[in-house]
Amino acid sequence: MKKFAGFITGLLLFWSGCNAQDVLSLSEAIKVALENNFAIKIAANQKAISENNYTLGNAGFLPIAGATSIQNFASNDTYQERNDANKTIIDIKGAESQQFNVGTAVNWVIFDGLGMFRTYERLSEQQQSSNYQLKITMENTISDVLTIYYSVALENERIKVLNNSLQLSERRTDIAKNKYEIGKASKMEYLAAQVDYNSDKTLLINQEQLLYQAKVDLNRLLAREVAAEVIINDTITINESLLLEALLESANLKNPLLLKSQRDLNIAHLQLREIKSERSPMVSLNSGYSKGRNSSQVGFSALTQTSGFYYGISASLNLFNGFNLNRRIENARIQTQIVNHTIDDLKLSLQADINKMYNKYTTSLDLINIERQNLGVAKENENIALDRYTLGNSTPLELREAQINAVAAESRLINAAFSTKLAEIELLRLSGRLIESYSNP
Repeated sequence: MKKFAGFITGLLLFWSGCNAQDVLSLSEAIKVALENNFAIKIAANQKAISENNYTLGNAGFLPIAGATSIQNFASNDTYQERNDANKTIIDIKGAESQQFNVGTAVNWVIFDGLGMFRTYERLSEQQQSSNYQLKITMENTISDVLTIYYSVALENERIKVLNNSLQLSERRTDIAKNKYEIGKASKMEYLAAQVDYNSDKTLLINQEQLLYQAKVDLNRLLAREVAAEVIINDTITINESLLLEALLESANLKNPLLLKSQRDLNIAHLQLREIKSERSPMVSLNSGYSKGRNSSQVGFSALTQTSGFYYGISASLNLFNGFNLNRRIENARIQTQIVNHTIDDLKLSLQADINKMYNKYTTSLDLINIERQNLGVAKENENIALDRYTLGNSTPLELREAQINAVAAESRLINAAFSTKLAEIELLRLSGRLIESYSNP
């Protein structure tokens, strides 16, 4: 594998007057993100819920058992005139009665049109879908970590460029001051040098602010204290051997979003079959045990006690429910079509995104070679301009123009390397190869 390396190396930052802090490597940053990132934790918990739901009981295979216990007390005033020969009259105040029942019941659906089998398959597919969702979240998080980590490296390198430019401006200011003091240059030239020096210093301060913001973003992504200092020491290593056809093939086989969508299609088909199973009769076995005791101070029976087992079989069939079952079946069919269209659109989007990103990737590689040559020319021109200005053979404007061109050339080279790396990261993510590429970064 051919690699382009060496643009951003040895990026060690030190606080003035402080000891060097621990360096955050790229592999450590990815490891911390995978352990601490809240989006990954949420996806992992959702995966755990799907795993908990994938049971025979949740699919309806297992019987349902329950127990009940009832005890009631009553006190009633009762007046009765009976139609017997003696015309008996019963008038009781506060007649007490008690009712006590306890029982267990078991119901087991043994046939529901195979709906329980479709449910169990759907729960399995949902579990697999949650696995892919977790992988999607992990890939997105790794992509964000790589992007922000290299952004910190980029801002560090820009600071180095601006520092070098500031040193040159400082040297120019010293030369202009010496010339002014010995009468070989005007005060205007000396003041112009000071203005350019202050402008370069302002650019450096603004760049340091951008670096701080990039560090805050990286700490937030790693779920660390956002104001914690970040020191990186890594190299941007660009893989120049990515091939378009291999990326497209890998995307069809490994892209987790596409794989998840295919699972969602299976889920939609199973949901349709689940609903269709409701057209079949439902057959259940039922059994139980009950014990009861009723007592009353009024009535023909003062005490009644019952106990025993029961068992049986029941069947039910939905004959008509206002065409709601037909409506649900039709909606499930439409949902299947929606998922099919989603997959087709996703495949087309992947092809388009990979083609566009690959074009950016190859273009950025070409720009790196061009800007490397430009930088060499610009640096040489800057050195010549400085020597000529020192000897008094050129104007400050010529030196300033050479200085600006050198900074611009070096900035373009850094940006080209960074742009190439971002394109590489995105291509690996789209092709489903990001995790395996950075499992041992």
